[in-house]
Amino acid sequence: MEITTELTSAVTWMHDNNLTSSTGVSGFKPNNYVTREQASKFFVLFAKNILWKTGVSAKSTAFSDVSGADKTLQSYIKESAKMWLLKGSKGKFGPFNKLSKAQAIAVLVRSLNGTQDETGTPWYSAYYTIANNDGLLSGLNFDSSKLDSTSIRRGELALILYRVVTNNLVK
Repeated sequence: MEITTELTSAVTWMHDNNLTSSTGVSGFKPNNYVTREQASKFFVLFAKNILWKTGVSAKSTAFSDVSGADKTLQSYIKESAKMWLLKGSKGKFGPFNKLSKAQAIAVLVRSLNGTQDETGTPWYSAYYTIANNDGLLSGLNFDSSKLDSTSIRRGELALILYRVVTNNLVK
């Protein structure tokens, strides 16, 4: 991913708002993929620090595969489930799995607008439409037919989080 002025601003903004400890783009590793355990921290802190949201009660946040996750991220995994941001499947969270672009877009739109209809084909089409219409995906060349099979990079995630604020989508 090319280091642009917008990406530099996004990483600085993330640092200033306690979403990352990285102070510069190179330390942020924008070309690395985001794991689900890492995403849980980004999205929980984004929801709390930027959107001023708090956790809500969920039916269950017990995942059978979280004990092996990074100890510093386990609380974020549980909190992301309580906030209805990241979901698990069949009692598992998949902390080491790469976050797909579809999942990232869905989580971000859920944090802004709540859960959308996931019964269509593909399941993420409503989330994609909202994110695209809001200008969050501009210039990222996300192929809407492959979002579920391609992983998101840290730099791409930084940009879409940053664009929520620069596009005045915080309510």
